[in-house]
Parts: sequence; C-alpha cells; structure tokens
Amino acid sequence: MGYLTMIRLPSLKRKITSSLILVSAVFSLIILFLIYSSFVYYSPCKDEICFFSHLEKCDRATFTKSGDFNVFYRIEGYNFNKCQVKVYLDDPQNTIGLKSIYTNTSMDCNLNFGYKSYPETELSMCSGLLKEGLQEVLIERLKVEIARNVGDIKIDVLRSG
Repeated sequence: MGYLTMIRLPSLKRKITSSLILVSAVFSLIILFLIYSSFVYYSPCKDEICFFSHLEKCDRATFTKSGDFNVFYRIEGYNFNKCQVKVYLDDPQNTIGLKSIYTNTSMDCNLNFGYKSYPETELSMCSGLLKEGLQEVLIERLKVEIARNVGDIKIDVLRSG
C-alpha cells in the first residue's frame, strides 16, 4: 500500500505544480495588460470630437490637428488634480517665425478638469519652449496690426479727446 501511495503522490504534485504555473501565467498576463492599458496605451483620436471627449474626462489619447502647422496632442492623464496634456509642434509649414526655431518643440499644459478647448488657447496653463514661441509670434502679430492701424487709432483718439 505504501508503494502505491508513493507512485500517486509525484503525479499529483506534478498536476498541482502545472496548474499553479498556468494560473500564475494567466494572472501575470492580466497584470501586464492592466499596466499597459493604464500607463502605456493612448487611444488614437481621428477627429476633434473624439479628442475633446477624451480631454473633458482626461482620458489618455493622442490627436494630430492639421492646419497652418501640425500640432500633436497627447493627453497624459491626471497630475495633482489637473489634466496634463503634452503639445508638440510637428511641422509648421508656412507659419512665419515658427518654422526654423520651434519645429519639434513642445509644451506641457496642466488644464482644469472638464476643459473642452485646445490647450494653446489657454497659454497661462502651459510651460515650455513652444509656449514661448507662440507668445513671441502673437506679440509680433500684434505689433504689425498696431503699426498697420496706427492712423485709425490716432483719429479715434482725437475724436474722443
């Protein structure tokens, strides 16, 4: 009787060991999937509706806006109760002042929860080289507009005074 028990025990141990290995492997795969989906995966958005929907909830996503220049957005997720979005200037095609200096630069924006617009519309919430470049371009455009309209401004001042 003792001999038969000894034969059955190693067989049972092998089955238990192989079952534990299988359960451990499945559990490890589930953990890896959860880590990937939480920290690595970004949902690619093809349009503004998708992007703004993810931005409002601060769900991780990417989006490229084409226009005068291509802007790449990556919603990183929450950072101290703010929605962190990384903004890259990918290829400024015909935009004066940005092409040579600010190509492949970025800025980090920390937006309030529920924000529903492009991050660059609220530059006060952003930091980085791209922010500085956008501010310089805005200032230059304002100077051009003021110089162009200085005659109209002078007439308006004289009329009101």
